[in-house]
Amino acid sequence: MVQGYQEGKLCRAVVERIAAKEGVDPVALEPRLHRVVDIEAVRSVVDHWQRQDVDGRVCFDYLTYRVVIESDGTVTIDESE
Repeated sequence: MVQGYQEGKLCRAVVERIAAKEGVDPVALEPRLHRVVDIEAVRSVVDHWQRQDVDGRVCFDYLTYRVVIESDGTVTIDESE
């Protein structure tokens, strides 16, 4: 779990965590995260939630993982079922 999402760090947090789980360098992940999900749209939604102080959750699959991003900035990455 990654706490405390900060501007510009969301994509990096997701990629680094998955690369660690895969045992590879983050630049070796294919396909690139930005080709699978519109990370700017995810950031925009999370930023909006934080400004408005509302709860929400964005979920998407990347490689063999389920990525869940909470409105408080928590990022959870688990194996997809």
